[in-house]
Amino acid sequence: MKYEFHWLSNIPENAKRSAQEAIREGQACGQSPISFCHDGAVVVTLRSSDALQKRFAGEMNCSCGERRGTIKGKCDGSSLTFEASTR
Repeated sequence: MKYEFHWLSNIPENAKRSAQEAIREGQACGQSPISFCHDGAVVVTLRSSDALQKRFAGEMNCSCGERRGTIKGKCDGSSLTFEASTR
């Protein structure tokens, strides 16, 4: 699966890479309940959720634009939480 990451906060590059890798791994290993309805790149939009920029929150959208779920965790890639959108 391909991912297109968009960061809306100025997070250090090494933290971005850690978080992005953790998101990819979480999706690949089945940790995430989020599924996608179309092929193509998953669009992941993330932003810092605290003043110290240690945590992030965001959403995962299918390539068709439909919001498929939310995600939050620490910028170091630990303690990720995926939540599928309800229809």
